Amino acid sequence: MLPVLLAASLLTPSEAAVQVEPTRVIDVVSHLSGGSDIDGAAIESRHILHPDHDRAGDWLQGRFEAIDGLEVQAEPFSALGEDDLRNIIADLPSAAAEPAGRIVFAAHWDSTASAEDDWEAATTPAPGADDDASGIAVLLEAATLLAAYEPGFAYDLRFIAFDAEEVGLVGSFHHVDALDEPVDVAIVFDPVGYNPGGSGLLWFAYHADWPEAGDEFLASADAIGTWLDVSGVNQASIGGDDRSDHFPFWEAGIPAIHIGSFPQPPAYHTSGDTLEVVDSAFLAEVAAIATAHAVRLAEPLEPIEEGDGCTGCDASAPRPLDGGILLVLAAVALGRRTWRRC
Repeated sequence: MLPVLLAASLLTPSEAAVQVEPTRVIDVVSHLSGGSDIDGAAIESRHILHPDHDRAGDWLQGRFEAIDGLEVQAEPFSALGEDDLRNIIADLPSAAAEPAGRIVFAAHWDSTASAEDDWEAATTPAPGADDDASGIAVLLEAATLLAAYEPGFAYDLRFIAFDAEEVGLVGSFHHVDALDEPVDVAIVFDPVGYNPGGSGLLWFAYHADWPEAGDEFLASADAIGTWLDVSGVNQASIGGDDRSDHFPFWEAGIPAIHIGSFPQPPAYHTSGDTLEVVDSAFLAEVAAIATAHAVRLAEPLEPIEEGDGCTGCDASAPRPLDGGILLVLAAVALGRRTWRRC
């Protein structure tokens, strides 16, 4: 049973974040990385050339489709001779008469073990628990909670699970090239589950042209009083702009940030990237920040009541909440500490 959201008329970032269910988050990682069976058998790899790839994609698409309020579609494309690849897109349409814009949250669902000398894409296990089942878990959790909010948001929210990231960002380039509506900002989680020694280090990379995208993310983390150590870095200072699915958005002139845990685990891009690499409390906190960030950006709506000063308007139409959206409820933030790793 899903947790019940707090009063619809006062949904703050803290209230949204506290609803995160850690067991549900880590369960997604477990299924996608072989820790739990899917259709009676464990997923060995989600690489686009591995036979388990499609089965993992079917399960993931089914998870999005099971969330009431989302409009889910597969976006097909081809790469490396494979014609049945897909991005999985889950839209939460704005409840406003005129949507204020579109905000994208993304992660990639394929995996690789290419760092191993004897790696074979079609046969070598590539569980990809941290990279990037952790990011997918964040997407599913945020989508679950935000879709349950009534009456909705001023902005369209889009959750995208990109395919074929590990072979050259093919899925995200395909999606961005085919965009039919403007995107205000994209937030990409890849990967976000490794927490060595309980250090709690979470970083984001931003583009010098759009530093405000990173500032907003940091403000959302501050708003819920996160226990993670969140900091940003100008991507130009570390190189490798094309390290994840934020890059195609940058290339198209769209603000985007890349969220990742730090440092990378020793098991990065190997068959050792299993469920044990992922810190469930750390991952749940990232999901909390992501959910809070979506609330801050998407502007929750509230129904207009009769006699509240609205003249000549539809009393049943939702409208944006006032400044209360940015309040931080200390008691709620403290309540989330029950699943902090000690």
